[in-house]
Amino acid sequence: MTQEGLAESLSLTFQQVQKYESGRSRLSAGRLREVAVALGKPIGYFYEPFPVPPVIPDADHAKLRVLKRDANKLVDSLASIEDLKVAIHVLTALGSPPP
Repeated sequence: MTQEGLAESLSLTFQQVQKYESGRSRLSAGRLREVAVALGKPIGYFYEPFPVPPVIPDADHAKLRVLKRDANKLVDSLASIEDLKVAIHVLTALGSPPP
């Protein structure tokens, strides 16, 4: 579909469609819906996929929260940049999947 065709179906000028396309004007949620309908696309077509965090059971969530708190205390206790670099190296090595 051309900019002119889209503009006509949205009752806009093609210049306004150009502004939307170039990012010089922002689309409202309602206008984005109209664009999706005009193009025959679902609204999700215009959004990048984003990762959905895994669901953690409540008991595991509480354990994870305690572990994060303890890890933050440990990181805060590191005295130098070199200590922090070593800790990052060790944690990275521990987090690597076995070959």
